[in-house]
Amino acid sequence: MYDNAYRSMAREEGRNWYYRARRRAIRTLIERYLGPPATERKILDVGCGTGGTTALVAEFGDVTGVEPSELAIQLCRETYPQLRVLRGRVQDLAALVPAGTFDLATILGVLCHKDVPDPREGLEAIGRCLRPGGWIVWGDCVYPCLARQHDEFVQAERRFYPRQMHRLLAGAGFRVAASAPMLGWAFPLALGLAAAHRLKRRFNCVGRPFQAVSEERRPGKAVLRPGGDGRDLECTDDRSLPGPLNAVLEGLTYWEWRLSLWGLKMPLGVSRLVLAQKLPGLAETRPREAA
Repeated sequence: MYDNAYRSMAREEGRNWYYRARRRAIRTLIERYLGPPATERKILDVGCGTGGTTALVAEFGDVTGVEPSELAIQLCRETYPQLRVLRGRVQDLAALVPAGTFDLATILGVLCHKDVPDPREGLEAIGRCLRPGGWIVWGDCVYPCLARQHDEFVQAERRFYPRQMHRLLAGAGFRVAASAPMLGWAFPLALGLAAAHRLKRRFNCVGRPFQAVSEERRPGKAVLRPGGDGRDLECTDDRSLPGPLNAVLEGLTYWEWRLSLWGLKMPLGVSRLVLAQKLPGLAETRPREAA
């Protein structure tokens, strides 16, 4: 991601409603499927960013974070100096951590990134790090029709279809145990933002993508000013909201997702959270499928 995206994440992930709701959902999945904290449990957080999720899963075992950005690692260490973070990409896992040693891996908003050439290979790399029967929590953006300015801000090159996520996991040797959309209530809003973004692109009303930018801070938003064209580009997804509204959106997002564990799933969502379990030997013997 661009440096300003990491700075925005570091500033907002502790308080922003979406980050908080997603962490609550991950906590619920771990407690339901893996049980209470255990000191012997080994956890891998791939693409750990500025450390918010890494700090959460550290409550359930011994965690190792992997992150390619030096700036993100620096920001993570400023807030969570106790965390262990290695520098590298998902493609580098074989050289960074021992194979077959982790009980749980988390990977959130990583496989959509432009620097991940093949999501299937990324999942296989994580599978090699897990013990047989180990678990993966994969969260990512879904539905290509929802791509908008924020996707450019975080350098997301792709969005997945839910069935595509399931096929990729099956092909990499995993069995899906739980899968549900997040932000079903926000789907119409996201669709409108995506349509507006396409119109702006069509009529050349949007400044250059986030290159050679410097950050200018204003109350409640992160403003990115591309050099040369004088337009402001904002990371609206991470902006601060008034406390009561932030709490309402967090509760709505979490409890909407929570209903999925009782079988009451929203038909659509802006992102998806999937829990899957590694099956012994399947990744090595199953033929590759087209995603």
